[in-house]
Amino acid sequence: MIGRSRRLIRDSIAARIGLTLVIALALTQLIQTRYPKDTLDVVLFGDDAVQVPLKDLMKIQAGPFHTNTKAGLQMAQRILA
Repeated sequence: MIGRSRRLIRDSIAARIGLTLVIALALTQLIQTRYPKDTLDVVLFGDDAVQVPLKDLMKIQAGPFHTNTKAGLQMAQRILA
């Protein structure tokens, strides 16, 4: 799950989102190369939650959103069900 809240803007948005994307891309590469039978689902949450296709990871942008962790967890639960 990747948060995109207003707080991230105050805490150096470029650094936070940039680092989050680097980790997500590295995890994507690891899963696809070492565990090809597994899947990776990315949930982006702010005011609401959306599932992000892996091909769209580089399009993620932050703020001005609130942190709706509940919506993110509910989306993740639906994906895992």
